[in-house]
Amino acid sequence: MTQSQSNNELSDLCERAQTIATTYGAGSFEQNLTYACEELVTSTWPHAVFDENTVRSTIEAIAMAEGWDPPAVYFGAESRRCLAYAERESRSLMFRGRSVHLATVLHELAHLQATSAAHGHVFRQEMCSLVRAHWGVAQASLLHSLYKGVGLDVGPWQATARRA
Repeated sequence: MTQSQSNNELSDLCERAQTIATTYGAGSFEQNLTYACEELVTSTWPHAVFDENTVRSTIEAIAMAEGWDPPAVYFGAESRRCLAYAERESRSLMFRGRSVHLATVLHELAHLQATSAAHGHVFRQEMCSLVRAHWGVAQASLLHSLYKGVGLDVGPWQATARRA
């Protein structure tokens, strides 16, 4: 693949992200763009879906690798519209379904580490770092490129590397 083909593909994906973001009802446009970029990465690697036990063990392994206390993890049919959410005050994660994509796990962990419910710069930087460390460089590279390509603020690529 040539560089121009690669740039064209990224431009097409960025346009798709912007279109997808307009289909989300609630939330700010920044939040919706963040979700849309993540959705495109998830759709590129759709098989990274875990059952409840694997979600728990994955979260424990990530917490151990990162030097964190693992959060409490809950599953169930919650009335919220979202697939999952992070509760910072209790340091817990709630997942609606029993099958959860790795990107969703990392998204919620990024909220805990960014200590914010918002989907701003700090959140996106933490999300890219977690994806790079616990999913893969290709996935993190695409996510980072999409964030940048749709105009979302995120640190430089090198900054997504895990700190020693």
